[in-house]
Amino acid sequence: MNERETKVKKVGVCLGLYVMPNGKPDLASRLRVEKAVEMLHSGELTHLIFSGGRNANTIGKGRKTTEALAMIEHAEKYAKAIGLPARKWNFISENDSHNTKENARNSLSLVQRHNPKEVLVFTHPQHAERTRKIFHDAGYGNRAWKLKIVSVPVIAQHNYQRPFVAAFNFIVDKIEHAKRKKQMR
Repeated sequence: MNERETKVKKVGVCLGLYVMPNGKPDLASRLRVEKAVEMLHSGELTHLIFSGGRNANTIGKGRKTTEALAMIEHAEKYAKAIGLPARKWNFISENDSHNTKENARNSLSLVQRHNPKEVLVFTHPQHAERTRKIFHDAGYGNRAWKLKIVSVPVIAQHNYQRPFVAAFNFIVDKIEHAKRKKQMR
């Protein structure tokens, strides 16, 4: 056996979130991609599956690509930047998923092709337990491989969260205002 055959195969599945109007992956997806590529570079992974389809809500250039293809483009740029040789870019795209259940289901056959000992799924911390359950229910937990969820924190707010944060802050301000008003009586 050669070195590649004796290496324990670990396949990563990087979940997309959305593609921005400029055609680039959002911040959360970029951070997941970078963590996964770093693990590929260090030898902790042997293959990377990028999972995510087209998002109907995306505008501009982003409408023309899938989350998976946008993540692969970012992965290639990042891999070059950190010195990962192109021969080690074992990138695979799954372009049809629109939610986590589809990510799990559609990536399963791609994972199985590589007969891994471990499957690592990249997501954000708030999504980790839900992701674990969905991937387990999709059959990842009933295999010869170990399922591991890799939580990649997002260091900035997502654009889609801003309206919710603003609404939350508005409600908190109203409650605090009502409390102060009541105390003044």
